[in-house]
Amino acid sequence: VYVGLSITALVAVLLFLFFHKQVFNRKTLIGVFVVLAMSVSIWYLVTYVKNGNLLDQAKAQQEKQNRRESNSERLALWTNSMEMIKENWLLGVGAGNWQIEYPRYTKIRIKSVDTDNLTFQRPHNDFIWTFSETGLIGFLLLMSVNLIIAYGCIKTLAHSNTNVKDKLEIMVLLGFLVGYWAISFFDFPKERMEHVVYSCLILVLLGL
Repeated sequence: VYVGLSITALVAVLLFLFFHKQVFNRKTLIGVFVVLAMSVSIWYLVTYVKNGNLLDQAKAQQEKQNRRESNSERLALWTNSMEMIKENWLLGVGAGNWQIEYPRYTKIRIKSVDTDNLTFQRPHNDFIWTFSETGLIGFLLLMSVNLIIAYGCIKTLAHSNTNVKDKLEIMVLLGFLVGYWAISFFDFPKERMEHVVYSCLILVLLGL
């Protein structure tokens, strides 16, 4: 979530800088810095503070170890899923079948699966998940909707006749869309209804 928010803010600021220097009046600059400062502050509080006290060294070390294990599991899931994609690259293994087919393509072992008898439901990457289940056709259909709308928005931003208010709205919405893509690369928002509604709402607003 914090990665997505950071990328959202970064993309929006870069679009401001690239497409419309007039947007950066004093009030806008102050607003941007306030939002960035609040984002950094929230990240610090959530990461290092719990119930008003700083996390002790042991807990911090444990969290660091957990993050390391989580990252290694994700990499293993992605690598194994790529084997699934290689064998079923055109049509995929079928919607909802990743969890069923995954054990056949376990090239890299995962400790929690072997020792704790766990099973994963998805590869923690919506792009790989979509590609492995629906193949190249489904993946291109998904990406084409996003990229066509994003391309149209970039053209609108580059058009000199677009007013400042519309440009600001497009920049912010594009920032949120790219932030959603970033979250999709490390998580599975397409499984959560509220995230799907959120992404569809952004696409509809950008497409208007």
